[in-house]
Amino acid sequence: MAKAVSPSTAGNTNLRRTVPVDRSLSPAAAIAATGRNRYLADSVVASMPQGKDGTVDIFFILLDTRMNDVFVDKQLSNNGLIAVDPFALMSCNAVEPDFADGHPCFTHWKDAEGKWCYAAFSAWSGEREVEIRQCVSSWGGRWRVAGVLKPS
Repeated sequence: MAKAVSPSTAGNTNLRRTVPVDRSLSPAAAIAATGRNRYLADSVVASMPQGKDGTVDIFFILLDTRMNDVFVDKQLSNNGLIAVDPFALMSCNAVEPDFADGHPCFTHWKDAEGKWCYAAFSAWSGEREVEIRQCVSSWGGRWRVAGVLKPS
């Protein structure tokens, strides 16, 4: 089970979760484990980075202004972080299903063609959802970007 840990000292990071990640799951199984309504683009699901660690500390930074993906990465970097892989974020939402209801969160990556893609978790009109698609807009307001510490 994910557990809350005291807030990080890294800048605007104010939530942290430590989660076990089953890296043997297929993308479809990892998505299904979240129990959320799915809004997916198959090509984007196929492009998701797998990640490697069995247990991951995820830091969530609340975005206080609208920003595109380049600025989201700068915000992560300014806090000593890089974007978490989508499998780890799916694990967080699988073991703590109500987390994204109150803390809509996302991660992002570039596909082989250099296009921004994202996995976003939220609740809309009482319906839990996960979206895995290519980015077409900016992030801000209610969203938290999920990151992990930069490798040393």
